[in-house]
Amino acid sequence: MFRELQVTSPKFLQPKIFILIDKNHAINSYFDSAGLIIKNADPAVSLLQLLSDRSKKKYKRRFTLFLNSKDQEFDIGVIDFVSPEGLLIPLKARLYCPGRYTRLDLFLLIGYEPEDAIYMTKTKARSSPSPLALKVINSDSKNIYDYQLSEKLHRILMEGLHDGIPSLGDIAFKAAASVSRIKRVFKERFHQSILQYDMEKRLEGSLTILEGGGMSIKQVSHHFGFKTPAHFTQRFKRHFGVTPSQYRKNYFSKISERNLG
Repeated sequence: MFRELQVTSPKFLQPKIFILIDKNHAINSYFDSAGLIIKNADPAVSLLQLLSDRSKKKYKRRFTLFLNSKDQEFDIGVIDFVSPEGLLIPLKARLYCPGRYTRLDLFLLIGYEPEDAIYMTKTKARSSPSPLALKVINSDSKNIYDYQLSEKLHRILMEGLHDGIPSLGDIAFKAAASVSRIKRVFKERFHQSILQYDMEKRLEGSLTILEGGGMSIKQVSHHFGFKTPAHFTQRFKRHFGVTPSQYRKNYFSKISERNLG
């Protein structure tokens, strides 16, 4: 049933998840092909357990409005699901009640990307706002845009690991956002400052090169954007407790001992 809806439904673009629930929010069945939100979940789990605290309140308010309406479909707006890894996944949600005029007391919730446009069916109870209005008025728009910005910031950092070490201003310029905003958004998502995260990824990346033994310490430091080998050595020792040279020496000593053993 869910697979057919995903393929044939003319109302949605690229739905991410289908969840069939009862009026007490218990999950009857679901389809989450990418394992985005549900992985081997107990079929009796409540939908509320998959939502952030803020989104639980919003969802329950909207669900109550839906129950009191005569509509067969209803916009929930954008709500934050919590992935198995603990990340917030904002999805635009829409509720359907296939059995509104029958004895089937089940509801179908479909979630898809916040940017996707919905082709609404006409219902007699109330008109539907535009997709832009849904983002700005009827949803946690701050969560949507912050999530998108955090993804962009992460991509900027990963693509620039072999460039010079950036300043906050450099990163903000590439992200087209203010310094204060990128600091707040990144820390909320990754629980670290953006510059600390960037430095850790450079240092962690250097381990593989050091273990390969094909580059000098100077070459490794340059490869990961450090201006001088001394700066690289200082930051490496602060993070790992040993210098890059000591790390390499210890690593090959362990390899030798393992081979001899």
